[in-house]
Amino acid sequence: MGRVYEAEHAVIGRRAAVKFIHESFASNEEIISRFFNEARSVNSIRHPNIVDVTDFGQSEYGYYIVMELLEGEPLDQRLRRVGRLEPEVAVRIGAQVAGALAAAHHQGVIHRDLKPDNIFLTNHPDYPDYVKVLDFGIAKLGKAQRAHHTQTGMVLGTPLYMSPEQCLGDSNLDHRSDVYSLGMVLYEMLAGKPAFDYEAIGRIIMAHVNETPDPLVGNVPDVPEALGALVARALAKDPAARHEDMRKMRSALVRSLRTPAPRSSRLVQAPAVANDQAGPAPEQLSPAERAGAENVRLQFNKIILERLANDRLVIPAMPGVAMECIDSMRNTAITFGAIARVLEQDPLLAPQVIRKANSAALGGVGKIETLRHAISRLGFAQLRTVLIELSAHKVFKSRNSRIRNAFKGIWEHSLAVAVLSREVASRVGGLDPEVAYLAGLLHDVGKPVVATIMLEAERMLAAENAEWMSDRLWLEVLNRAHREVGTAVAEKWELPESLCLAIADSGQFRADDQVSFANVVCLANAMAKAEGMYAGSFDADEARALVVEGSELLDLDVSELSDELPSLIESAS
Repeated sequence: MGRVYEAEHAVIGRRAAVKFIHESFASNEEIISRFFNEARSVNSIRHPNIVDVTDFGQSEYGYYIVMELLEGEPLDQRLRRVGRLEPEVAVRIGAQVAGALAAAHHQGVIHRDLKPDNIFLTNHPDYPDYVKVLDFGIAKLGKAQRAHHTQTGMVLGTPLYMSPEQCLGDSNLDHRSDVYSLGMVLYEMLAGKPAFDYEAIGRIIMAHVNETPDPLVGNVPDVPEALGALVARALAKDPAARHEDMRKMRSALVRSLRTPAPRSSRLVQAPAVANDQAGPAPEQLSPAERAGAENVRLQFNKIILERLANDRLVIPAMPGVAMECIDSMRNTAITFGAIARVLEQDPLLAPQVIRKANSAALGGVGKIETLRHAISRLGFAQLRTVLIELSAHKVFKSRNSRIRNAFKGIWEHSLAVAVLSREVASRVGGLDPEVAYLAGLLHDVGKPVVATIMLEAERMLAAENAEWMSDRLWLEVLNRAHREVGTAVAEKWELPESLCLAIADSGQFRADDQVSFANVVCLANAMAKAEGMYAGSFDADEARALVVEGSELLDLDVSELSDELPSLIESAS
């Protein structure tokens, strides 16, 4: 279809890749349209894991697209060189691809030709196997953008990776076709060969439509059961049986390799939420009793993770009006008045927004009384943060009195972590302080959800006169599962992917990703505890040690920030 040249900008010296369409296709309007469709598609997405397009047009040499020059190797070359990939490497690559395609799908762009050739592994100095997704040349754009005029029934794509509906020439492909293709790529990375390894193209196409690939688990060494099940679900013949969207597939990929964290010595004591006859802590149990307690914990973790994987966990929804406002603000042409009219539909939410606009934290002059003026003072970015904050507050203030008592003070702790996360991010640099604020605010949002499940189980056991777990074991189960649930809450609320990852990874510092939202939240959490701002008991010396560890990791002097903490919290409240 074309040729790609390495080029250098004549003035600024920047190197680039320039793709020219082949002369023999230069008079074909359909192919020209598809060629420029790639540039339009990529420019509408703008994601770090998608190759950047800087220019396109026509010159005396023909039609061209200018892209960033990548150094590294495509995934197909890696697979030819090493055979199969370790599950950790395959998941790391697959999660980045899923994130890129999630952003594309959000803009109404379906790739339709995902394959190892179009997944480029760059030589990034800090992140191994940093992915760039290439070649949106046959991408299908949504109705809101310029349509690409592919003939109905025309089969476009690469047979080894095409979805069954794509093989059958369905002209109404949606994002679930890309889910299937990514499943095929994951299968090949893990197995070292395509799922349907036939020579004849017709046989491959019929296999996509009629055959089920051999399962990975049991046939390929070291593939975890959760990862094998994820790939099998992505390769379902019925699009409705696949992952609902790429964001959920990405989260499932990240969870598929996660093992229970080591027992945390910081989680010393929790407010009692179990019955008064809970019994001794696990450390005081006999070996047999301790084994039984550990089995309870593992069973609860398994139940929660299975519910998440199968979309059967009841996740708190963001209030409909708040979600509608946030969605409307993605439209750059929307007005303050239009957003105010949406907010007015919720008589409880609207006055809360006005109160926020009048808070000392925003430092406004003069009292605001109308919703439109409140939105004008806040601005859309701050309004988005306020709506998410108000939604989170409802989750923490559970209707269940036992959960409210168990987590008394958790909102104040989360608010402290949020404020500290914002300040740390602004001082470290390279991270959006507002995303850090929300990540800190929501880092514990999964706890009330998990607690609700556990209380349901307790009621069921009480009806059968069965014994319940101790308070200490209750706390440990909660702390082992809440981050996955908190991540699911953030995903359901359609929050940024970087925020979801921060919640998932905020349990401990990660030296391999130093300047990250997760490390910022982990440091802020330790600082809040060291200042006594925590919902339960904790080891103050250990909290201070974690502050030292985090400040060294982020190369940040936190002494000045600690002095400012009381005033920061007071202004935020």
